[in-house]
Amino acid sequence: MLRTALGDALFWRALRHYVGKHARGRWRRATSRAPSRRSPASYDEFLDRWIARPGHPELDCAWEWDDERKVGTLRVAQKQT
Repeated sequence: MLRTALGDALFWRALRHYVGKHARGRWRRATSRAPSRRSPASYDEFLDRWIARPGHPELDCAWEWDDERKVGTLRVAQKQT
């Protein structure tokens, strides 16, 4: 998700910076200091949503198999708001 949000060039630059300088540190610090001309101002909201906040999606899944057509159907619905 972060790679999509940042774009390939900035994501890989940040990752190289993290591994080279902060391998035992924190990703947030590395991404905020990664050298870039077009770096987003803040990753806080993104990182809080995908890394810092606890929780996971609650999914309702159902599987059906149509033996005649040899086709399976998987239905997935997210239950929480």
